[in-house]
Order: sequence, then C-alpha cells, then structure tokens
Amino acid sequence: MSAFINTFVSAIVGALAAVGTTWYLSYASCAANLVNTGTNTLKADEIEVDRLIVGDVFTLVDSKTREPLVEIRNGSIYAQKGLYAENVGAWKMTSRQIQTTPEDPFRPNTPVFGELGVNDEGGAYLYIKSPKENHSVTIGFDASERGCVLSKNCADGYAEAQAIFNKPTPPRQANVAQVAATRNANAAPNQGVRNAVNYTN
Repeated sequence: MSAFINTFVSAIVGALAAVGTTWYLSYASCAANLVNTGTNTLKADEIEVDRLIVGDVFTLVDSKTREPLVEIRNGSIYAQKGLYAENVGAWKMTSRQIQTTPEDPFRPNTPVFGELGVNDEGGAYLYIKSPKENHSVTIGFDASERGCVLSKNCADGYAEAQAIFNKPTPPRQANVAQVAATRNANAAPNQGVRNAVNYTN
C-alpha cells in the first residue's frame, strides 16, 4: 500500500512539474518575442487579442518609413490614403470630393460614376456618368454665380451646355410701375368692347 501511495504522489508531482515547465517555457517564448524599445514601449511581430482597449491614440504606421497611415484619436479617424466602408452613416460629411463607383474601390483606376464636390471657385457641382460610361452630365456653378447643366461625350471629350441659369434678381421698382401701366392701357379697350357687347345684348 505504501508503494502505491508513493507512486501516486510521484505521478501527481510529475504532472504538476510538467504543467509548470510547459507554462514557463510558453511564457518565456512569448516574452522573447517582445522587445523593449524604450520606456513603456514593447515591440512584437504579432499580437492576438480578443479585446483591445486604447486609452489615448491608436496609430498604424508604414512598415518601412514609419510614417503614420491611420490614426484614431478623440473620436476621429484620420487616414492618409482612403477610407472605404460598406455602409457610412453620418449627420455631417466634410470633404472636397465624394466619389461613388460600382466596382472595387481598392482596384487602381476604378471608374467614377458619381461625384459631389466643390470646384476651384468654391461652387458646388454634381457629376454623374451613364451606365455604359459614354455620357456624363454635370450640374454646377461658375465663378459668376451662374448655374449650368453640361452634357459631355466621354468618348471624344466634346461638351455642350444644355442650360445656363443666371442668378434671379427681382425687377426694379420703375419696371414694375411701367408693366402695371401697360397692362391697364391694354385692358381699357377690351373692357369697352366687352361693355358695348353686353349693352347691345
């Protein structure tokens, strides 16, 4: 019986030693991948976590130049190249150009089928392209505050103004009085003819 107890205790101690050794070696291996690069800074080739909480700033940098590419701070996302998402919802969107495409936005030279932006003069414009990409229509403003609708043949670059809208201005006071006098003068003979016809009847 004593031999059995000794064997049982030895097995338990051996199992605990094996578990402790495995745990220590795995921790040492993980710690070896972390390099201390300065005060409170650790560097690792790969970190996998279920939940990451960042208290100040999250920065994604270029692997070669170390220049920041994406930065998240104060509730805002700053991207140097582009921000792509399946769905974007916002109350306010500030940008010089907002472009839409039916194709993959990550592919180089992706065609733009719709664009909302501001031109060099500061006026807004809306650009839309036909499904076969051979016709586009632009609605916008020029420096003189005129609105225009421009139709363009995308194959040869020929463009033609379909409509030009000057800024509406109210008529001058003298013109209003003149128009009223002209209406009264034109209405008087008709009124007399109508009365004469009624009288003869």
